[in-house]
Amino acid sequence: MMLEAFNISYHTHIFIWLGIFIISLLLECLSKKTVALWFSVAAIAGLLIAMLRIEFKVQFIAFLIISIILIVINECYFQKLDIKNKNEKGE
Repeated sequence: MMLEAFNISYHTHIFIWLGIFIISLLLECLSKKTVALWFSVAAIAGLLIAMLRIEFKVQFIAFLIISIILIVINECYFQKLDIKNKNEKGE
């Protein structure tokens, strides 16, 4: 990927994932939804993969897959919760 073209070391990959983690946590604090939280969790996964010195493509693909799965699970959960709340209120 792009990072390998510039000969960026694995230590830099670790700092990239830490940066994504911190930025997504800050965005989560500013938002009303829990979407950015799942990017933080996926960034931790990317960080762990980077510590294993696996290439950046794999790190990024894992980040995307984990983010998508967690966001889909999150949305399904809150949709069910919303439906349950509407049924309890009699709407």
